[in-house]
Amino acid sequence: MHDGGRGVAPGAAARGARRRRPGLRHPLGIATLVLIGGLLCVVPPAGFAVPASASAPAALRERPEGRVGALDLRTGSTALAGLPPQPVSAPEWIDVTPLSHAQLPIIEWPGGTWDAADGYLLVTDGDSDSGFFNHSWAYSAGNWTELTTEGSPGPLAGLSMAYDAAASEVVMFGGIRSGSPLEYNNTTWTYRAGVWSAHSLVPSPPSTYGASMVYDAGLGGVLLYGGLALPSTTECSSSLWLYRDGSWTELHPTEAPPARYSAQMTYDPLTGTVVLYGGVDDADTIPSGTWIFSSGNWSALPVEDAEPPLIAAGMMDYDSDLDAVVLAEGINVSDDYSTVTWTYNASGWAELDTVQSPGAAFTGVGAWDPVDHEFLIAGGNETASKTWALVEPVAVNASGLPSVGDVGRRITFSPGLLGGPRPVRYAWAVEGDFAGNASNLTFTFPDNGTYPVSLEVTAPDGQKADWSGEFTASLGPSLSLEIPVPAVDAGVNLTLTADVTGGVAPYYVLWAFGDGDLGTGLIVGHAWNLTGALPISAEVVDADGANATAQASIQVAPDPTISFVELYSSVHPCEVGVAEPFGVDVAGGIAPFSVAWSFAGGGNASGTNVTHAYGAAGTANVSAVLTDGDDVQAEVNATVLVVPRVAVELVGPAVVVAGASTRWSVNVTGGFGPYEESWIFPGGTRRSGAAVDQSLSSLGQGPVEVWANDSAGGTAFAEVNVTVIPPSPSLAPSLGPVSVLAIGGVLAAAVIAVALYFVLRGRSRPPPPPRAPRGGP
Repeated sequence: MHDGGRGVAPGAAARGARRRRPGLRHPLGIATLVLIGGLLCVVPPAGFAVPASASAPAALRERPEGRVGALDLRTGSTALAGLPPQPVSAPEWIDVTPLSHAQLPIIEWPGGTWDAADGYLLVTDGDSDSGFFNHSWAYSAGNWTELTTEGSPGPLAGLSMAYDAAASEVVMFGGIRSGSPLEYNNTTWTYRAGVWSAHSLVPSPPSTYGASMVYDAGLGGVLLYGGLALPSTTECSSSLWLYRDGSWTELHPTEAPPARYSAQMTYDPLTGTVVLYGGVDDADTIPSGTWIFSSGNWSALPVEDAEPPLIAAGMMDYDSDLDAVVLAEGINVSDDYSTVTWTYNASGWAELDTVQSPGAAFTGVGAWDPVDHEFLIAGGNETASKTWALVEPVAVNASGLPSVGDVGRRITFSPGLLGGPRPVRYAWAVEGDFAGNASNLTFTFPDNGTYPVSLEVTAPDGQKADWSGEFTASLGPSLSLEIPVPAVDAGVNLTLTADVTGGVAPYYVLWAFGDGDLGTGLIVGHAWNLTGALPISAEVVDADGANATAQASIQVAPDPTISFVELYSSVHPCEVGVAEPFGVDVAGGIAPFSVAWSFAGGGNASGTNVTHAYGAAGTANVSAVLTDGDDVQAEVNATVLVVPRVAVELVGPAVVVAGASTRWSVNVTGGFGPYEESWIFPGGTRRSGAAVDQSLSSLGQGPVEVWANDSAGGTAFAEVNVTVIPPSPSLAPSLGPVSVLAIGGVLAAAVIAVALYFVLRGRSRPPPPPRAPRGGP
């Protein structure tokens, strides 16, 4: 905006020329609407001058000499140096601008609200002499920080914002992006954890400028009221919309305030109502009266003598420390800035007596900071960037601080803090000696006696609050607990002992067993009705009232259960004569565990994993009995399938002709299929299959061996000695019968010799292939 201008109000020039009454200047100082550098600006009427109050009266502008921002490098806290350390009795407006390491730009018509989810005052967009802004700022712990966000609704001015407590996010709507041509925002935006999200919703409120927005806890949603009804720019709106669960709904109360924009509106949790005051109406005047929205309807309060002046574009929010709605700043019908702070509660309006007053501002942001207990106003000044905080005088609430305790015990003093501003500096002292600067003091008193304890709190503006008291330390009892075992079964009674030393007898001991039951006495017995890791605690109080506590824990286990790792069935049976593994899984109970096994047909074993070989095929029983460390038992029984032992029969010739292909096969019985057959022939040749074709080339005698492995883990073996003879039919025709017989005798002798060789050789043949391991439980 140009020098001398104040508000940005689309169409205000036309309205001002048409409706302005003699002697009444527009509360936003608007006379002519012009476009300067892309901004919608106003030019004051002839003879118009910015009133002196635009920068606040001199008496209010003066600050105590030497009041500058300072950082205490010892404590890391900020303070305004040079102020006298005298307490104040009234709420105080503090210029906290110099405390921040960065400053909010000179800005008007931004959107702003306290973002409870992120813990800071969020300020977005707005405009100034340099144009529309397109950024977001956060204020917390006395510092402004420009945010790096994902997405952005800007650049915008005249937008409306509120924190939606039900959805834990900020809601934004309305505003304009430029004055010429008029470009406005009709999109709903939400903000959460640094991310802006756009929502094109149907239905949606009409585009607005300078509308009022606030969260209504009774309705569980955000209310949007009034504003300039864009794009006409000539009429104000009195419509009321509710944003809840991600959608807009127009409300139609039976009565409504006159249409207006730039009104002050906030929620009063004490009365559960929305409070509306001031603003600018269609006649370019500020309507009088206070309106209350409750249970879906507006109602006008009677005009009181004690009521704020007619104000527009001020800052208003509920102040928890004052238990009232606070109204500050804004501009009145005389084009003067309001310099008086007002409060509203169920009793009505009252002027608040404050120490000094903030500088001139309107169209800025006002919000309650619940973390640092400050009512903050920022922006809304076209010539300076100022941040002000309204705070109650800082005070210490010492109710509930300990006054007696035992020697050698860590005593913690945790005072409450009232008022502000925050953060404050703490200075604790015990017996006049510095004891710490944390918000809480933890101190161990070395000996019995009475000790003076004091606390001094210094706020950032230099004001101080003090507390002092006495603490009596005495030798008291000490307590330890004897838990005989670390774990126990539920329902098993256990004896517990409290060992008390020191203090004064007799003692009273109260036990809590972690399952909702209590007991008393130095020795107690208890059986737990819950399972898991349960805390045990006891408190002893001696005859003088001194007390001590002790804690322990115990693991309470459910009754033990036992289950077979695997049951032998038709899918995976046992086999006669084969040692099969049996195992159990144990759950619950208390170690150590013992397991006793019993097998049908005779046979016992112990342990969680055992083996057993059944002697006969058919179905057989097996049982296992578990006993845990508390002698609690569990049993499991099953019936298993036992199949006959696998057997093989080798089928094939005993005499073969060298080089001739010969077939051998095997018949497998018993066991449990499918089977795997492995062959070894003379000469070391290995084959597999139920039937094989093989030729033997070496003359003489040798074994043909076969192994069969079944699916139950059984193995069977068979062999046959085979004689390999040469092919001799070609000699018979020339020698005749006698010669053949003779030669045959020679050959027989040769065959016998070769056979004897292979017999001797066969004694050292390699062992059969190893039995395939069986996957057991």
